[in-house]
Amino acid sequence: LREFFQQTKNHYGKKRATWAKGLFLPDQEINLRLADSEIERLLVSDTIPLREEARQCPKIVQVSIADILAESIRRCYNAESVSRLFA
Repeated sequence: LREFFQQTKNHYGKKRATWAKGLFLPDQEINLRLADSEIERLLVSDTIPLREEARQCPKIVQVSIADILAESIRRCYNAESVSRLFA
């Protein structure tokens, strides 16, 4: 995660936030590793439940994918383009 963040920081500039689809750090390491990193915010989707330690970490922000998932389902049902959601 740190290596990915460093690469995106070098490429896109000074923003210190990154995105993770799932968070798989051992419980004891979540706060320690993020506290020692330059990452200001770690955005994670709500596709898997966060552990209590992750919920308590001030740098981790969980975002809902409910709206985008619902819209994707609606578009599939109506035979509309889903890829346009991500354009």
